Amino acid sequence: MKLRYEAIKIGWLKRWWNPGPDRPDWAWVANELVYQSAQQKPEVPRTTVNEWICQTWPIKTRSECLPNSLREMIKTAQKYNATVSVMRAPTSLRLDMPAFHHPFARNRNLRINSKTMRCLQTHHKAKTVGDLIQISQLDRPDLPEACIHEPQGGQGCRKKAKELLNRIKDQWHPERETPQRHNLWHTPRRLKRYKEADPVATTVTYNLDTRTVHDVLGGVRIFGRWPGHKSKERDPFMREKEPARMDNRLDPVVNSVKISTDGSAVRNGWENATAGIGVFYDNGNERNISLRITSREEEPVSNSRAELTAILEALKQNDTDDIVIESDSLSSLRAICNHMDKYEDLNWYGVKNADILKGILIRLRTRPAKTAFKWVKGHEFNYGNIKGDALADEGREGDQIAAPDEDEWINSHPALQDGARLQALSAKHIYKALLQWHTKGVTPILHQETLDDAKAEVEATTGLRPTNGKLLKGVRALGVPPRLKDHLRCQLIGRIKCGTFWDKIPGCAERAMCSLCRKKNINVLESEQHMWLECENNGQELAWETTENTWGKTTDRNWPNITADLIRGAPALSFEHDFSKDAKRLRILITVTIWAIWKSRNKSAITNQDVAPSETSEILKGLRRGREV
Repeated sequence: MKLRYEAIKIGWLKRWWNPGPDRPDWAWVANELVYQSAQQKPEVPRTTVNEWICQTWPIKTRSECLPNSLREMIKTAQKYNATVSVMRAPTSLRLDMPAFHHPFARNRNLRINSKTMRCLQTHHKAKTVGDLIQISQLDRPDLPEACIHEPQGGQGCRKKAKELLNRIKDQWHPERETPQRHNLWHTPRRLKRYKEADPVATTVTYNLDTRTVHDVLGGVRIFGRWPGHKSKERDPFMREKEPARMDNRLDPVVNSVKISTDGSAVRNGWENATAGIGVFYDNGNERNISLRITSREEEPVSNSRAELTAILEALKQNDTDDIVIESDSLSSLRAICNHMDKYEDLNWYGVKNADILKGILIRLRTRPAKTAFKWVKGHEFNYGNIKGDALADEGREGDQIAAPDEDEWINSHPALQDGARLQALSAKHIYKALLQWHTKGVTPILHQETLDDAKAEVEATTGLRPTNGKLLKGVRALGVPPRLKDHLRCQLIGRIKCGTFWDKIPGCAERAMCSLCRKKNINVLESEQHMWLECENNGQELAWETTENTWGKTTDRNWPNITADLIRGAPALSFEHDFSKDAKRLRILITVTIWAIWKSRNKSAITNQDVAPSETSEILKGLRRGREV
């Protein structure tokens, strides 16, 4: 509930700083209330104030002028490092930044209430950096009359305007391009051409220009690793993160190289999958690559991961050549050519293979050469793709492993934006970001040992080891009523109300024993293993026999050895080359069988009725006929 309330407050921040026409009226009221709460030593003149998030003037969060809701919003912004942050600011954005209390200027020892500063505010109406530039270039006849009659005849205002401009850091100074403009940036005509270009239709050249298209409020980012200018934890002596730069030590070469990349995976998407990559230049070329890739803890190897890794290895190997990368993976090419900015704005929340995509983006933004991507149809009349696929198959079975980039190097690299762009976040993404923030990037998984045992049993039965995600998604995809899905979900997370569950509830300790066995004067702890497979009084043996007979009538496959771990892993059961959908029937048969056993058990444990062993089998037959559960 705490995280949900935090998500609501971040949603308020998003509306407060909405740069579009849908900005609510209360946002302007909030700006005025925040100004009324500003610290008055030194005094903050009203004429110098714009948006709180876009300037450095401090406020008193305990002020009586602030309502509780606005105070909590401000504390939330400070807590989660809300700040204005762009990779590279275009000239228009630099000119629109505030003239006073600039967040990226050296404002220390600046007297905001001096006579000259008041003249800039009142007589010259200076609001933005663009106004300061105009004032610094004014001749005497163009100065306001009140300024001309000053002792310095307007010279002081021009000097002060130049001083304020010189205090702005190079990254935001309107008359300095940092880093220097590069001829690899797309022209307006090429930008229009490649704006929504599909790799299927044309060869797409990647645009190295990282100038933002958003205004000041649109550039507000949150959940950054580095404290923003509004964070209370910000160190004033902390070195600023440098903008992305191309490696000047590398001299671009005029050579144009065509590279074919491919990935290959068996048991794709499963935890015990194996995959390899192939990068092909030409027959006998010493730069041809054939490597195996390994799983990460949260990202098992898959065909998509192998395809992206092959592209990454091609970029690592070519620092200075103009290259055209050919791939038969349309999803990978669209992710690189069309969706990278979107993923970065979301801070990569929920993006699969984010570490590989980040590595690709870093190389694309820092290499001093042209990079183009082309889609080719896989394994049909394309010699390079066929050769790349053969190299990938060879690498999958080989011993040489592709070296991954270190997470710390990726996440701290200046070529990547820090945090998520606030206006791009939906409610779902905000909640995921909060969960990752409070768990330090690692979401805790309860009962992982139980899940591992279930996965091992499924692998022993089918040869395929499911991931945690497959287990949970398998429950959701089962073709059974919702009650049965809830029952399976409770098994996976250890919430079946039997056995030791009742020890935690005062006065219910006797419920921990099997009620059916207790009626036979046998005291046995009612564990899941006992209830499903061992109890001689609940009819489970007859129910499993009925289910096995049904299975034998529908397939030639052998009936598996049923264990408690296999029952837990039943939602993820799958066979290779399962053309007759045997796995689907097996999942449903196991599910309805344990539900029939559970209903018989509840009839005895809750209503205290006698249950004949054959009754469980009758319930099972009713379930199979689609009767009410």
